[in-house]
Amino acid sequence: MKKKLLCFILLPLGLLAGFLLPAFMPFSGTAPGSGNGFSTWSTSENSREAETVRTDAVSGSLEGGPSEESKEEREVEKPAIPAERPLEEIPFDGQLAHQYLTELCAMGPRPSGSEGMKKQQEYLIRHFTQCGAEVQKQAFRFPYPGSPTQKVDGLNLIFRWRPERKERILFCAHYDTLPIPTADPIHMQNLPFVGAEDNAGGIGILMVLAKELPEILAEEQTRYGVDIVMLDAEEFMFRPSRQLLPNERFCWGSEYFGRVYASQSPAKRGFTYTAGVLLDLVTQHDVLLMKEAFSFKNQRIRMIQSEIWNTAKQLGVREFVPQIGTFITDDHLYLYEFGKIPVVDIIDLDYEFWHTHEDTPDKCSPLSAARVGWVVSEWLRNKK
Repeated sequence: MKKKLLCFILLPLGLLAGFLLPAFMPFSGTAPGSGNGFSTWSTSENSREAETVRTDAVSGSLEGGPSEESKEEREVEKPAIPAERPLEEIPFDGQLAHQYLTELCAMGPRPSGSEGMKKQQEYLIRHFTQCGAEVQKQAFRFPYPGSPTQKVDGLNLIFRWRPERKERILFCAHYDTLPIPTADPIHMQNLPFVGAEDNAGGIGILMVLAKELPEILAEEQTRYGVDIVMLDAEEFMFRPSRQLLPNERFCWGSEYFGRVYASQSPAKRGFTYTAGVLLDLVTQHDVLLMKEAFSFKNQRIRMIQSEIWNTAKQLGVREFVPQIGTFITDDHLYLYEFGKIPVVDIIDLDYEFWHTHEDTPDKCSPLSAARVGWVVSEWLRNKK
């Protein structure tokens, strides 16, 4: 309930401060900028937590300005927001998404390069193939934290529908789990971290969406093809963000994916990503989805963000709150920095069990999965 109340407290001074103060990136060379991209910023700071203090959320109106309406605006009759639908009336199967989440967690921890990850990869390849996808594997290696020589094997999984279509929509989620629960006290970090909300929930939604894609792309969305990408090595770390060793950082898989994409011309690779959606921490109980601030600041991405939040409003899905949230370091930054792929981050990092061993399926909600899945699937159906 605290989250619901907090989101309606407007902080115009906070909005101003949030866009004037630098928000640090976990890699050297980028920081939030203006216009169509992110400006250069040199820093050695590797802290995600510094950017994601949700109690200091930057709030505002739908487009980031003051939320007070003029007298003339108040007098204009606005369309009524539809009533919220219960789980059984939502045309997206949140129960099935939650079932997939539970099955993933039953495999145990799934960090990059582990046996649990290999088991998960087989499970996902089997599922998406049955949904009609073409499969591509994108292997890479990244440094083991703190080691100058040791490497870890990573693997991005790319699932493609309608590969002949040159304009494409990218849906993505990281599918690795932390090796240990870094937010737990040291004496509890030997407990298993199964990553229910972080990020089996996002994967479960995309698994349900995949079952719908053949029909959507044949009958409703005839312009774009779709790729669903499972990004590896988003958080191969053994320490909290403020205590990282050299080479210990977020988002190796999305950086590699972006670099490969940018290394080829549109003519050579045969397609262009027009828009993208990243799902991360979206199925917790009482989920609250504000407009992530990096996505909002980038003009290309802001247009996509507005389309999605407007879709939620039209559907009466109130979990998508039309206010500006905080700057969050996530895969969408690396996809844009290295690939110039415009990806919106849909995320609620105000999660009590983030990076603890208590991030388990009971903390997640089929209703949250249904509402988020419904919004992104309807956005896809109607994307012009």
